[in-house]
Amino acid sequence: TATASGFTLSNTIPTRTGYTFAGWCDGTVTHNATGNDTCSGTPYLAGSAYSFASPSSTSANTANLYAMWNVKTFAITLDKTNATAIVIDGTSYTGSSATLTYGNHTISGTYPSGYEFSSWSTSDSTNLAITSTTSASTTITVHGEATLTLNGKTSPIGYCDNNSISDANCMQRMTASTCTTTAKTVYDDRDG
Repeated sequence: TATASGFTLSNTIPTRTGYTFAGWCDGTVTHNATGNDTCSGTPYLAGSAYSFASPSSTSANTANLYAMWNVKTFAITLDKTNATAIVIDGTSYTGSSATLTYGNHTISGTYPSGYEFSSWSTSDSTNLAITSTTSASTTITVHGEATLTLNGKTSPIGYCDNNSISDANCMQRMTASTCTTTAKTVYDDRDG
């Protein structure tokens, strides 16, 4: 109930997908790079008292309050098969986890010598959606905790084509009878 001097804010907490409510602001709300809001005026929690700056007993008193939000963060498990790192928004993660904010992120990978991109996968496509599982560089949308897996594969080292078997590694994998008119990718299996 409002009085001439002020009123009490509601205890009801507003909701917004991917964010937590951070209070009310009677000034300008700025959205910073971390996804959290800051207030240029006075911040107020739900249920707190608000006092008019210049209360009037003869005319209506008004106040404009704006909601502030903090973006939610989630622990993402990183699984790398034949890869050295998963690159998320330009940051290289060589460990087994990353803390990501709700929303979209760009991903790619780095690989040891002799390996290249194969595919992406996720343990929970509702919490972590991958735009393209077959693109080396793609986008994920984070809604909750999940595992992101980057699969690498052995890189091709050459081609055996039209019975022209000049590469020793090609000869290890193919014979003239199997390498005919179709170009075949040859993989280096010297490491087992």
